[in-house]
Amino acid sequence: MLKIPKVGEFYWHMKHEEGDLFSYLYIIIGLSLDTEEDNLEVIYAPLYDTDYELFNRDLNIFMGTKTIDGKEVPRFTQVVDTKKLEQIYDSGRIAKWKSILSR
Repeated sequence: MLKIPKVGEFYWHMKHEEGDLFSYLYIIIGLSLDTEEDNLEVIYAPLYDTDYELFNRDLNIFMGTKTIDGKEVPRFTQVVDTKKLEQIYDSGRIAKWKSILSR
């Protein structure tokens, strides 16, 4: 069964660079319905500098894999390490999203 990301969870994109906590780090803002295709989409916000405030991706693609150099890798990986989560919360980078986290 496909895992559905929850509001406030943190995920790294497969382009994440080890050693840089915020490299391609995102917070889940919510899920939306693509009414044209009747698909769930993941709405997520970057916690690194970029020109965009929000991104969206089909749930199946978000939770899916991609082949890189002949190896299947998850497109996004949930951050579950307690120390890293503490660093994320302490960084101040989630301040604008606190109202979402408090739901």
